Amino acid sequence: MTLLHSYAKGVGFRRWLLRSDCPPLLKQCHNLLNKVYNFSPSDGTSVAEPHPKKIPSQLAKLLGSSDHRTIHLHSRIEAPTGAYAVKGTPGRGNSFVCFRLSGEREWKAGEILYIFEQGNKVKIVLQQLVELDQPEQDPFCGWWGGGFEAKLVSASVSSDLKIIDQECIVGHAAYWNLVDGLAAVVNLSQVKDSVTVKESKIHDRLLQE
Repeated sequence: MTLLHSYAKGVGFRRWLLRSDCPPLLKQCHNLLNKVYNFSPSDGTSVAEPHPKKIPSQLAKLLGSSDHRTIHLHSRIEAPTGAYAVKGTPGRGNSFVCFRLSGEREWKAGEILYIFEQGNKVKIVLQQLVELDQPEQDPFCGWWGGGFEAKLVSASVSSDLKIIDQECIVGHAAYWNLVDGLAAVVNLSQVKDSVTVKESKIHDRLLQE
């Protein structure tokens, strides 16, 4: 009961801090604690509630003459599973993603640097991981047929930034630094789909038996 009582007291105290008649000094302490732990009730976790922030010079240069006053930055946005987050953002989310542009057959991997919304349209700015000059030498290419879509790529990233639509993101990517300037990336959404299909086949087989 001690843990339950402590939790109940903590909840009651936090609710009191949010009341309009809470003493100003305690409200200031509440704000300081939120700042220390990087917590904000509207920290850009939802596309529907953009959080106004100053446009970084790198992004402003990339956007050129676009009206920056209509742009809202996000730290992260919701994904089909989890969240897509800007590189270096603490808390929930993954900055490595797989993406496929219109007309392309195969996904590429990159790391998200900025997420912004303009005119109710969400855009992703990322740095693409450099593909190998000879992809046929990729030892992972033979595993794609089994549902494990992994790639051997360069550990370096392209200096050119890409702006893509949110719809171009295929899913999360896992990234591992290897040796000799190489890295491995895995399309996690495809791995999940493959596992789901295999589980379904096993379930059907058990029912038949």
